[in-house]
Amino acid sequence: MKQNIFLMITLVITLAGCGVKNTNPKIDSNSDELQSYINLDELKAALDKQVVICGEGGLACPGFAAKITFWGASSKNNYYLAVCSGSLYQNKYIITNSHCIPKEISRAGASCSDQLKVLFPTTKYYESESAKCKSIVQVYSPDKNQPDLAVIELDRVVNRDSVEIAKDGYIENSNVTAYTMNPDQHDNTLGVIVKKNCVLSTDNAIFMSTSHSAHSAIVSGMFCDVIHGNSGTALLNKNGKMIGAVFARMEPEQLTKVFSENHIHFTSSVPMGIAQNITCLNSVTSNSGIGCDMKALRVEDFNDFVTRSIQTQNLSAVSDGQIEYEVTAGFKLKLKEVGVATAPNDLQSFKDNWSKIFFQNASTSEASKILRMMAKRK
Repeated sequence: MKQNIFLMITLVITLAGCGVKNTNPKIDSNSDELQSYINLDELKAALDKQVVICGEGGLACPGFAAKITFWGASSKNNYYLAVCSGSLYQNKYIITNSHCIPKEISRAGASCSDQLKVLFPTTKYYESESAKCKSIVQVYSPDKNQPDLAVIELDRVVNRDSVEIAKDGYIENSNVTAYTMNPDQHDNTLGVIVKKNCVLSTDNAIFMSTSHSAHSAIVSGMFCDVIHGNSGTALLNKNGKMIGAVFARMEPEQLTKVFSENHIHFTSSVPMGIAQNITCLNSVTSNSGIGCDMKALRVEDFNDFVTRSIQTQNLSAVSDGQIEYEVTAGFKLKLKEVGVATAPNDLQSFKDNWSKIFFQNASTSEASKILRMMAKRK
């Protein structure tokens, strides 16, 4: 099948954050949080009507979890209103995704007081409150081999719990917690903070890594029911420290279909998301370099990944013709020894088909282009 992985990714990965018009019902089934306006005054009035509540029993939401509401210009006389999730940091900053910042102000130093508002819910320890955006502090660009992350400064100090960024990376296959802002399906002014549990991993075939390095820029989140509006959500380790930020979701049914059409044996239908590792950043509030591994992906990387997978699964002494495979949840490669392996479960078949899909066009095998396709709305 003459398509590369980036076309495939476009089909099966969508932004988890700002809502978009439902131009493709197969993909954007959770886009009801977006509204379009012609009159700018009406849009600003709608911005003021936005609210957020804690959906956890006993109002057990963390003080830092926030709803970000923003508007931008989609054309000369057409405006949109959209939402994302965010986290309060050092009581005056919000950490979120780059794609949650309107393009016209997507640069460090830009004023954002008129276009972006942050809402915090009533929790067990805090009353509901809001703050305006003062300025854009940092916007990383996936177009330039950078993570999909951004930081804004609020117009005042917010006296609530702030998220703390972990310094020691994360543990492979670790359980993490996310308090996402879910837009209400029936009331487009309402957002609800809810707790979700995920499992993080860098050991996956999509990014061809068996490394558990803290510098890995992207991780998969298994069993993580990500929807539109969740972009920017902090992923918390067992100590409650932030180790990543949600920025995209997978479409398991479509992914299974695409893999099947390309003779890739994929056995998972669990909810999955994609997250940016935030612990690899040198600084979230200053432009002091990235520090994250955003290297281009090559055929050699894929072959090395398969070899490492064989070694870690103690199958080095077994020939490829006696190994079957499965691509499982989180895109892990599961291998097993059999008497005679036959397509489509044959390891050599997997190598051939995966290489054909991912590296059909070598010029598009850069991590930055993968990220762009992940974030491209349909």
